Amino acid sequence: MAIGKLIVVCLSGGKFTTNADGTLSYSGGDAHATSLTLDTKFDDFKSEIADMWKYDLHSLTIRYFLPNNKRTLITISSDKDIRRFLEFHEDSASADVYVITPTPPPPSDATSMPCSRSSHTMPNEPVSPVDAPSGFVPDEPASPVDAPLDSHPDAEDTMQHNTPGISSWMNCITGIGQTFNTRRELHDALDKFSLAHGFLYTLKNSDGRRFCARCKADGCPWFFIAPKLSTTKLFRIKKMNDTHTCGVGSKRRHASRKLVASIVKEKLRDTPTYKPQEMIDDIRRDLGIELNYAQAYGGIAAALEELQGSHRKAYNQLPLLCEKILETNPGSAAVLNTKEDSSFHRIFVAFCASLHGFQNGCRPLLFLDCVPLKSKYREELFTAAALDGNDAAIELVGKNVYDYCYRYFTTEAFRVTYSESINPIPALDGSIQRESSSVHVHPPCIPRLVGRPKERKHGVKFKQAAKRTLQCSKCKKLGHNKRKCNETE
Repeated sequence: MAIGKLIVVCLSGGKFTTNADGTLSYSGGDAHATSLTLDTKFDDFKSEIADMWKYDLHSLTIRYFLPNNKRTLITISSDKDIRRFLEFHEDSASADVYVITPTPPPPSDATSMPCSRSSHTMPNEPVSPVDAPSGFVPDEPASPVDAPLDSHPDAEDTMQHNTPGISSWMNCITGIGQTFNTRRELHDALDKFSLAHGFLYTLKNSDGRRFCARCKADGCPWFFIAPKLSTTKLFRIKKMNDTHTCGVGSKRRHASRKLVASIVKEKLRDTPTYKPQEMIDDIRRDLGIELNYAQAYGGIAAALEELQGSHRKAYNQLPLLCEKILETNPGSAAVLNTKEDSSFHRIFVAFCASLHGFQNGCRPLLFLDCVPLKSKYREELFTAAALDGNDAAIELVGKNVYDYCYRYFTTEAFRVTYSESINPIPALDGSIQRESSSVHVHPPCIPRLVGRPKERKHGVKFKQAAKRTLQCSKCKKLGHNKRKCNETE
């Protein structure tokens, strides 16, 4: 790449295919070339791309691959993302970006195409109603019922016309022949489909080999069956009756924690500090759905667990973390202690660069601090820090400043303090973990007390206030009251 300038090849109109090794490849479409510099603004870059193909400025998405990584697409959505894109490709002469636009809606008289990216086949003729199989009795309420969303039935049609996001969900389930990559993807599509059409559903006889769902209303014939294709992970709808007799759209909408997580997952990937109240406002504006704070908080927690992994499983990666610290930073200390039941007790980490800086350049003082971590396992972070000589300064006229200070305040000591560096630790892969360590670490066992926690009151003021001194209203003496007064009138 030239200094501060990168040639960018913009691709659009093609499609991604998954190779046998899990990488993605792009084929077809048109290509245009442009250039990026450190001064390029995101809005200008996006407007230029929109003019290339006459796209809607607000509907296109710009993504790219990292060098030597063809598995994950990275989104460009701000000026900071453009600077990172240039930094990642500073050793390249050119880089490709992929312009993705939403698929235009199909005509009303044609068979609706599925909105799921996993769909592959669709029949050309309308789906004929199929009778529900015998023995298909719903017993598991699978429609998400975490909490009802505030949606008035009379405003159902108006809301769907004013919120294009909800309208696009109406085609997530289309008919016989629709295929999904995984069971989870099929379940998410059904959640969105039921939310858009305003009905509840239940599951029956659903397991890892087939997915069966039907309308929860009594007597409603709507149902579909999607068995798993042999030797694959694909699920394909085999039977379906798309007729509702329960009054679709008259039910109050419900949202599950997983559905809310799927809505905000991509947003959290770009903005990890996404707040629940911000999510409530965005979903109300974009989808016309009202969420309470508990639903928003639970959805963010579920999405972060999918993106970053669960806290419980992270404890089992601590042995691998210690191995990687010692491997990438020789001379460091990484000690993991567990209890008799293999539950986590404590971990001690000291990098070699920090030890070298403290021994050779810092004053022989350690400052200790302990911070409780916000987690259900009640961990505490205990830190030991040292100070270099940069927090003090002496000015003398006509004198050598270094004759009046300790060696810790010299520039030589400062350079020695930071002469060593901490090497980055590679990402912990689950497959590497299973091969490298046989030690299994469990989270600490924190018993949950029954009932409301007791209020703890400490301090001398409270003890003095609790022991109120009695005063007799008859004799005005202290230590007793009127009923126990022995003085006679």
